[in-house]
Amino acid sequence: MKKLYSLIFLFWISITTLFSQAHSSWLNYSFSQRVTDICLDNINVWVATQGGLVKYNKSNGQKTYYNRANSNLPDNNLLSLCIDKDKSIWVGGKYYGIGKYNGEKCTIYNQSNSGLPFDQYNAKIKIDKNGDIWVASFRWIAKFDGTNWKSWKTGNNLSTFPIISDFVIDENEIVWICSTDGLGKIENDIYSIVPGIPGSMTSLCMAIDNQRNIWIGRAGTGLYQYDGTRITNYNTSNSCLPTNQIFDIAFDSQNKMWLATPEGLIKFGISQCYLYRPPVPDTSLLRVMCDVNDTVWCGSFSGKLMCFNGTNFNSIELSNSPLKDNYIMDIIADNENNTWIATKKNVVKKSNDQFSAIFNKQSNAFALNKEGAVWIAFDSGDTCLLKYKPDLSIVFDSLNSPLNTNKVKISNMIVDNNILWIATSRYGLFKYDGVTFTNYNISNSTIPSNEVGPLLFDQGNNLWGGSANGIFKFDGSTWTVWNRSNSNIPTNMVNGIAVDKDNKIWFSCMDESRIVGIEYGGGLTCFDGLNIMKTYNIQNSGLLCNTIMDIHIDKNNLLWLSTYGAGLMSFDMINIWKVYDVNNSGIANNVVQKINQDKSGYLWLGHIDAGISVFNPGLDTFDINEKEDEKKTFIINPNPFKYNTNITFKITENNSIVTLKVYDIKGILLEIPIKGQSYNSGTQNVNWISNNFKSGIYFFSLTINGKTFNRKFLID
Repeated sequence: MKKLYSLIFLFWISITTLFSQAHSSWLNYSFSQRVTDICLDNINVWVATQGGLVKYNKSNGQKTYYNRANSNLPDNNLLSLCIDKDKSIWVGGKYYGIGKYNGEKCTIYNQSNSGLPFDQYNAKIKIDKNGDIWVASFRWIAKFDGTNWKSWKTGNNLSTFPIISDFVIDENEIVWICSTDGLGKIENDIYSIVPGIPGSMTSLCMAIDNQRNIWIGRAGTGLYQYDGTRITNYNTSNSCLPTNQIFDIAFDSQNKMWLATPEGLIKFGISQCYLYRPPVPDTSLLRVMCDVNDTVWCGSFSGKLMCFNGTNFNSIELSNSPLKDNYIMDIIADNENNTWIATKKNVVKKSNDQFSAIFNKQSNAFALNKEGAVWIAFDSGDTCLLKYKPDLSIVFDSLNSPLNTNKVKISNMIVDNNILWIATSRYGLFKYDGVTFTNYNISNSTIPSNEVGPLLFDQGNNLWGGSANGIFKFDGSTWTVWNRSNSNIPTNMVNGIAVDKDNKIWFSCMDESRIVGIEYGGGLTCFDGLNIMKTYNIQNSGLLCNTIMDIHIDKNNLLWLSTYGAGLMSFDMINIWKVYDVNNSGIANNVVQKINQDKSGYLWLGHIDAGISVFNPGLDTFDINEKEDEKKTFIINPNPFKYNTNITFKITENNSIVTLKVYDIKGILLEIPIKGQSYNSGTQNVNWISNNFKSGIYFFSLTINGKTFNRKFLID
């Protein structure tokens, strides 16, 4: 038995080590979008962007990218960063808390595992001279000393969005806060408001000069100086400022003030200003920072890092891909295994390891034909549809087609036997046979709606489509419709559709009239094509989100779901559900809009606000990080065990909703011992029987009012 437990211990250590690593089966591609923060060390410029973290070596220009996939950052949509005395990088994200990255691993702090009072919009993160970390978001500001958390609530409760715009820490450890309260401060752990500056959401930045003056930049009213007694406003009417929009403030070693503005970089003096304009299109600056040599580093709204030497700007590209937007409209893999990606601003093609931008305009949909041509639907401009081949392309516009980007918005396309079918958002369905366009709409056919979305062909060559009024089948002459009037379809708006090897139709629905948070979906429905519909939802299955954006079925007949809030899920169509989210994988974001698979088996996920995630299921290892604090909240005793164990957890509020799930080491959901049960406050005890589970490592996932706690356990 001693030998067995030694082996178990070694295996446990190896598993724990594995789970602390970056996610080797995942990749993230993004556009740097805005530069939201800049920090400097002796060698590097560290840049937070809305597409991840970038380290830029000032000496050799080398760039290193850090994201959720390769570094386990809490988020790729970063809003702030700072560097502590141990050279660890602290980042604040938009969605999932904050992270401390030490060069090897990232420790994540959020509401479920720490005293951080907020997970979302961690817009400012700074460090004081004692090494304490300060974080601000919306109405909360929090301090972390490495062990304990303390938080203060600020921001006018009557404001629509009671936010903290910025804060600074002076040499006396007073924290000055600019929020919808106005100017506030925390001194001796007490929060108070400084009279004289009214609260506003337009306050954008703060800084302290070497004379201990507090400076505040606002959008629309210029620059404010607070000397401890008096407040002075500088604007275009009473100073040399060329703009009243001040986005960031920095001081160099000579106490000269530098301002980031939409007009460019300004060196501000009370009586004289100098305006330096970066080249178009990077003129508008969001961030500014001065290094020890008084070189000025700026971050642009367009996602560039700008270096200003006093005379010239050097523009540095930060993106790890040619994507020009992180909102992904469509993804498709062609017959040569090239991946085509449509964003709100451009069309990108990835061939092997080479990315290239093909068109600098928004595309809504792709389709492929047997000849290798790619059909591309554009959202604006004269060209609304393009049949693209490198040697021969055909342009369709309002002169040679009934399509017009100002009227007909193409939502989806599919090709069968070289016939192109085009779904539109207002004008029904178009068929193009290479010569003639034929339009099917509610006035000339029995198609259920002029708002048509996803399309597919089944094994009998019938066309299936989702619409705003149900799902339909077209056999070439007859339209058959299933909606709320004649079936048990969850809702009439069908937004995702796929067909499996048994010719069953799988689809998802939406109901935008009853949006509650992120849940406005109707779950996942399996349809035999005749009259039997079975719907899976969060109440009757392992599905974790009813709002399903897209569906893909792979060659192994495994069903993949992109969800609006639960990440990526798979379902074997029998009883095994699996989830990949920000807690256990390298996915860029839990909101996934599009999903497709290339010829190598890689899954390409398109996000709404986070670019691309690429997942190799063949390298899949289920990652789940067990936090030290969770061991106090969520106790398993005995552990390891053979037949049963006791689970103890603490509830702080009456009527708390609790769910307990059991996963295996691959992340397959095996059992739900507690499903949405209400508990009152206090310590709760549950006995769990292993139900003849095989020996091995498993995981409990306990959710209390939306907060999740994860624990490993061993059945011997």
